[in-house]
Amino acid sequence: MRVCPKCGFADMPIWRHKRHRMFTCYCRLDELKEWDKELADLIEQKKDVKLLGYIYHLTKTGYVDRIHETDSLNGQSWREPETV
Repeated sequence: MRVCPKCGFADMPIWRHKRHRMFTCYCRLDELKEWDKELADLIEQKKDVKLLGYIYHLTKTGYVDRIHETDSLNGQSWREPETV
């Protein structure tokens, strides 16, 4: 879980770090529905969502990747998501 040293903001504990991607976290879609139902529903409808400095991508296996915009140009194959 990430905690900002300056303001103390704590990220939701469902987000886990991807091993080989520095700015990418992931969680299961059903976990996200329990913590943030509106975001999960939006991701389920559009597959790729750009929101608040992150790009959320729903994978074929039911996981949600949360990619920080600074890492979004790292050779990904999906299209540029719509800004919400």
